[in-house]
Order: sequence, then structure tokens, then C-alpha cells
Amino acid sequence: MLQYCKTCVLPDSRPNLKFDKESLENVFSQIEAKSEFSIFYKNALIQNSKDVSGNFENALISEILDQVLK
Repeated sequence: MLQYCKTCVLPDSRPNLKFDKESLENVFSQIEAKSEFSIFYKNALIQNSKDVSGNFENALISEILDQVLK
């Protein structure tokens, strides 16, 4: 189970991101590259996760994470 702090103060970063059957590791790398966020996780927690697809335009990081961590 992966979680993030929804009640923490998050910067108002709204990157445009598109994923087509990407690993969570790749998704996290793209979020880090296009925002001021750093994402920390244990490899064992995402190693067997399903691939992620989605198209996010002007979406908050919290909205993106809500969708990719379902």
C-alpha cells in the first residue's frame, strides 16, 4: 500500500503529464522532473505494481497521485 500526506501543505504545482503503461517508478521520476516534488518509496512496495496510464493536463500533484495510486 502506498500513501502520501493529503493534509500536508503542497505547492500548487500543475504539470502536464501523460503516461502510457508506465511503471510507478517511471511515473514518480516524471513527476519529480516536472515539479518541485521529491518522492521517496521502497522498491519492494512498487516492484509488482500494475502499469499506469493517464493523461493529466494542468492537474495538481495530489490529483495525479490519487489516480496512479488507486
